Amino acid sequence: MTPVLLQALGTEVYGLWVVIWTFSGSLGVIDLRLGAAATPLIAAARESAQDTRIARLAQSGFFLYGMISLSAIAAAICISRTPVLTAWLPDDIQADVRFALPAAVVVFAMANTASLLRGLLQGLQRYDITSKITFSISTLRAVVLISIAVTGGRLRELVLAEVAMSAVDFVVCAVAARGRVPGFRFIARPDAQSLRQLLSFGSKLEIAHLAHLVALHLDKLLLSTFLGLEAVAFYDVGARIVGVIRSLPLLLVSATLPVASALDAAGKRERLWSFYENGTRALAWTGLPLFLWTALGAGSVLLVWTDVQSIEAHMTVWILCVGMFFNVYSGMANSVALGIGKPEIEMRRSLIAGGLNVVLSLVLLWWLGFAGAPLGTSLALMAGSGYLIGALHRHFGRSLQQLFAPLVGPLLTAVPAGIAAWFILAMAGESLFGHLAGLAGAALAIGLIFLVSGSRAGVFTQDFLRSVRNPAAND
Repeated sequence: MTPVLLQALGTEVYGLWVVIWTFSGSLGVIDLRLGAAATPLIAAARESAQDTRIARLAQSGFFLYGMISLSAIAAAICISRTPVLTAWLPDDIQADVRFALPAAVVVFAMANTASLLRGLLQGLQRYDITSKITFSISTLRAVVLISIAVTGGRLRELVLAEVAMSAVDFVVCAVAARGRVPGFRFIARPDAQSLRQLLSFGSKLEIAHLAHLVALHLDKLLLSTFLGLEAVAFYDVGARIVGVIRSLPLLLVSATLPVASALDAAGKRERLWSFYENGTRALAWTGLPLFLWTALGAGSVLLVWTDVQSIEAHMTVWILCVGMFFNVYSGMANSVALGIGKPEIEMRRSLIAGGLNVVLSLVLLWWLGFAGAPLGTSLALMAGSGYLIGALHRHFGRSLQQLFAPLVGPLLTAVPAGIAAWFILAMAGESLFGHLAGLAGAALAIGLIFLVSGSRAGVFTQDFLRSVRNPAAND
């Protein structure tokens, strides 16, 4: 959707669109992370066949989110109508902001409540349902927003569409969750014990989430302050490309948290460690080729996708690819840490990444200009990922010398794969067809070289895939 919205809104209004949704997403600091906390708690209750406890956890979380949502909407209305807080915006878009800000908070409220319902379904290991809902709503949202943009719709119409899509998402999730938990009611008195469990687990994740938001979004806010909304637009275009690539390998471990909870509850410590190692190897071998292709083909991807040839967007892709790869590499460690009931490990990781990003982004922006924003983020993400993996190794009593052992094979493979891809991209023509052919050829070269090397390393084999499918179900 980005190229369509960028062209329809213009760089300045698109930059405002980014800032609004960055602000809305940042409201996650007050959501207590109940949706994320619900998944391992409900997975443990499911293991013990405690249907009543599952219903109480869901009802208590729903009650808390209702209170948080009403408070956030009221606060947004007050903020958007306080002139001193919106004076920095151009006069011609201040009216749009007064409308868009409360509407964005409504989207936040419904999306957060839907996340609780998704956490409930995922705790029941019904990722098939949440995947279908996410795919359907995302597709519908893309069609609606693009249709509005190409027919001349502006910021107000696009925000209204986002409100409508979040409402549809909430209703669909509510129907799916209600039908799979006996005794679950949306209007019910919260259970004191369930509230304590959710708040205890969620509070640590809340701190982690706050720091995570700082690590991922602070640079956009700093850029808007020091270099203007146009710089935010170019940064966002590059960051979106890397964000899509980041999400792909993480799909491999997206359903591992409840499995880790089941293995831990059963006392299968060695099997859990093997599960972690295999998942981390899979992320290394699938993540590195994706980021390698993205970095080498950044210019062609940007040109084909958005017709943007800004050096700022290029730098964003190149630099963020490094930090985001290490973030992906720690994805299995994150799932296992939460699955075994250690959210404090993720909390500390995020605090390290968020705190470093504040310092590094400010210093590097002053020193290097635009490039300092993505560089600060990448360095902070790398430091946080290193801590997370190291902390999990210490928890299991494993040697810290093995922190990055799974990376040796993929990094050695990246050398010939990168050379082959660079040569193909350099030989491709400058036409649109040439860029597409170059990207396809580079993808084929990198993919084949990694597939052959990974198969020899025992990763892309049927035996390996069987070992990670669901170790909790096999004895």
